[in-house]
Amino acid sequence: MKYVLVDIDHTLSAAHWRDLLIPMNQEQKTFWDEYHSNSEWDELLEDVADVIRSLAAASWYPIAITARPEKWRELTHNWINRYNLPIYEILMRPNEKCGHPTVDVKLQLFEERFPAPRTDQFLIIEDRADVAKAFHELGYTVLQVHAR
Repeated sequence: MKYVLVDIDHTLSAAHWRDLLIPMNQEQKTFWDEYHSNSEWDELLEDVADVIRSLAAASWYPIAITARPEKWRELTHNWINRYNLPIYEILMRPNEKCGHPTVDVKLQLFEERFPAPRTDQFLIIEDRADVAKAFHELGYTVLQVHAR
C-alpha cells in the first residue's frame, strides 16, 4: 500500500488568518485553545485538496498528520468531512505533548503508526521547513507547500 501523509494547518487549510492568535509565550495554553477552536472556520486550500483527491483515486491511502492536540479530533474530523476529503485516518498530537516541538511530535506519530516503514511507500505533504527537512533526511519524498 502507498500512503500520503498530509499536514492540515497551512497545508490543507487556509490557517494564516489564525496566526495572529498564536501566543508569544508558547506556554499560554488558553491562547492555543482559541487558535485551534477557530480552525473550524478555515477555508480549504483547493490546490492541495486536489492532489489528495487525485492520489486517493489512484489507490493511495491519505492520512492527515497534525500537531493539533488530540482534544480537537472531533472538530478536525468535522472540518475534513465538510470538504468531503478522502482522509482515512488522523494522526494527532497527544494532549500531554503540547509543549513538545512539532517536528518531534510528527516524527513520533509517524513511527508509532508505521513501525517498519519503507521509504518508497510514502509521500509527505507539509508546509513547515523543519518537518519537511526531517522526513526528507530519513529518505522520504516530501512536497513542501505554502512554505513557512
